[in-house]
Amino acid sequence: MSTTITLPDLVRATVTLPGGQARWALPDVPRHPHPTGVQVDCVACVRAGVFQPRQGMPFRFSDDPTPLCIPCWRAEERRRQRAADEELLATYWESIGGVADAGVVSVAEAAAVVCPVCEQPEPGPTCWLCSYTWLARARVEYAVELELDAAEVAERLQAIEAVSAAEARVVGLVGWVERVRACLDAYGRAHQGGRGRAVELLADLMARDVVDRVTLRGRPGVLHRVAAGVAVDADWRSGRRALPGRARLAELVGCSERAVTGAWRRAEDLGWMERTHQGRHLTAAERRELGRSNDRAEFDIVALHASEVDVEIRAEWVPVALGVLGDVLEHALALLGEAEDELATVRARAGAWTEWSERVGSAQRRRAVDRVLAEVCAWPPATLHAANIFPPRSASRGEYFSSGLFLGLRYSPLIMIRSKDGRLPASGGRGQDGASRSPTEGVLCDLDCVGCGGGQGCRSQHVVRPRTVQGVRRRSRRVERPEWASWAYPLARELTRWWPWLAGSPLPWLAATLGATLGPDWTAPAVVELVRSRCGPPAPAETICAPVAYLRELLRQALTGPRAPAHPARAHDAARRTQVAEAAAASRAHATAVRAEAADRAAAGTAAATSSAAGALAALRASLPAGRRRPDRVALLGGPGPTATAPGEAWPPVAQPGAGLPPGCATG
Repeated sequence: MSTTITLPDLVRATVTLPGGQARWALPDVPRHPHPTGVQVDCVACVRAGVFQPRQGMPFRFSDDPTPLCIPCWRAEERRRQRAADEELLATYWESIGGVADAGVVSVAEAAAVVCPVCEQPEPGPTCWLCSYTWLARARVEYAVELELDAAEVAERLQAIEAVSAAEARVVGLVGWVERVRACLDAYGRAHQGGRGRAVELLADLMARDVVDRVTLRGRPGVLHRVAAGVAVDADWRSGRRALPGRARLAELVGCSERAVTGAWRRAEDLGWMERTHQGRHLTAAERRELGRSNDRAEFDIVALHASEVDVEIRAEWVPVALGVLGDVLEHALALLGEAEDELATVRARAGAWTEWSERVGSAQRRRAVDRVLAEVCAWPPATLHAANIFPPRSASRGEYFSSGLFLGLRYSPLIMIRSKDGRLPASGGRGQDGASRSPTEGVLCDLDCVGCGGGQGCRSQHVVRPRTVQGVRRRSRRVERPEWASWAYPLARELTRWWPWLAGSPLPWLAATLGATLGPDWTAPAVVELVRSRCGPPAPAETICAPVAYLRELLRQALTGPRAPAHPARAHDAARRTQVAEAAAASRAHATAVRAEAADRAAAGTAAATSSAAGALAALRASLPAGRRRPDRVALLGGPGPTATAPGEAWPPVAQPGAGLPPGCATG
C-alpha cells in the first residue's frame, strides 16, 4: 500500500539539526539503516530533550552498555579523563603532604621521594606527571643559555667595534704623520716645490700676517698651526681642495674648534685661501647615501706665483714655517703613540695581540720622524719671530680673539655684528663688561663699515635677526640653483645654432631669459616656428645691437597674443592672468556704474512721486469749502485758510463737544 506525501507534509517534516543541516523526518518512512546495523537513539540526546536524537552505539565504554552517539561519547570520555587526573593529582599531593609532615632529615631521604606514576627519583620526559617539571626545568636552562650566549655575542661585537674604531684611528694618524713627514723630507732634500710646497705656502701666510700687523709683539696664536694643517691637507701639486675638517684639524694641531674657525677667518681675510664650499649638516637621504653626517668645508690656497709677497720676504719665514710643521709633526706623533697604546689595550681586552710587523713599522716610523726633525726642522729660526714673545695673560678659554693688541693686530677680528638695538651681541658673544676691547671701542659702527670705513662713527645697518660671521661674507653664502637651469642652458645652446645672431651673447643671459619666458617642454625648432609664425622672420643680424633684449621682445610679442602656444609658457600664462585681472576690474567698474545709475533713477522717481502726491493734496485742499477747513491743520500745512495763525501766536480755540457749530458755518 503506497502512501501519498504532499508538499505541506514535506514542509512540516523538515527538521534543522543543531549543526545547521536540514533533513526530512517523515513519521511513517523508516530511516536509512546505520552502517553497523544498530539503530538505537543516543541516551544523552534523549535526556537533553533533542527533538530528533542522533543514533548511538552501546558499549562505548567496556563497563557501560549505554548507547551514545559520537559527540556525546567524546564529551563523556573527556569528563572521565579529567576526573581520573584530578583523583591521581589528589593522591600525589596527599603523599607529598605525608613526607612534609614526617620531615626531611637528610639529602638521601629527600632523594628517596619518587614520582608516584613512573617511580623515578628524577623527572623524565616519558612520564605524564613529572614531564611537566622536566620540561619547565629544561626551558629555564635553555633561556639562561640563550641569555648567556646573547651577552657573550654582544660583548664580542662591542670588542670588535672598539678594535675596529681604534685601528681606524691609528690608520688615520699614521697617514697624517706620513704626509707631514713626506712634506718636510721632500723640502729638506729639494728646497723647492713638489711635495714640500706646503712649507712655502705656510711661509707666504706668515709673511702676509706680519705685514698686516702693527707690531711684532704679541702672544703666539694658533693661526700658523691651523694654516700648516690646511696646507698639508691640500693637494701638493696645486694647493687646492683642502678638506681638513674643523674637529679633525683641531685635534691634529692641538687647539679648540672655535680657534680653528677664527684662524680660517683670519686666513681668508689675509687673502691666503678662499672657501670654495661651505660645510653643512647632511640631510637624512644624503647621510644614507654617503655614509657620513657632515659635509666638510673646502678651501683653495692662493698659488705662490699669484701671491703679492716678495720671494725674499717669504724666504725669511721658511725656517719658522719648518719649525711650526715640526711642532705639528711632534704633536701628531704623540697622538699616534696614544692611539697605539689604546689599540693594544683594546686588543688585549678582546683577546688579541699586536703583530710584530706593526711594532717594527712603528719603531721605523719614529726613527724616520726623529731624523726629519733633526735634519730639516733644526734650521736657525728667524730673528723677527724669536725675541718678541711674552707669556699670555690669564683669560678664559672662550676669549681667543678678545684683544687685538695682544695678538699684534690693528683691531680685534670681526667675531660679532651689532643687533637691531645696537647694544647686544648678535651671536651670543661677549657684552661690554667682558674682555678688553680694541681702541675702536667708542665707535658706533662696525669695523668693516662701507659708509665710513669703521672710523667715522656712523651706525651700521640694522638687521631684523642676528647674523652669524659666515652669513656676512658674500662669498661664503651658498646660491641656490634655479629650477630652470636644467633645461634653459641646453635650449640656449641649441638656439645659438638656429639663430646665428645670438652666438655672441652671454649664455647665462640667454638661459635666464628663456627660463623666465618659456617652460621645460620647449625645443629650439618649436621656439623658431613660434616666432616665425607670429612675428615673422627676425631682423638681419647686423641691425641687432642687443640680441638678448631683441629675443625677449620677440618672445613677448609671440606669447602675449590670444592664441595659446604649442607648449606651456610662463610669459603666456602671466599675460593671460593679467588680461583676466583687467577684464575682472573692468567688469567690476561697469557693475558699480550700473548700480549707481539705478540708484539715481530710483531716487529721482521717489522725489517725483512725493512732489506729485503733495500737489494732489494741495489741489484737494483747495477744492474744499472754506467752512470745512480746520484752521489748525491749515496753519500747520501752510495752506490757505480763513484764519492763519502767525508763528508765536496762541493756537485757536478748539471746538468742544456740545458747543454747537463754529461761527461762520452755514447750516443745512
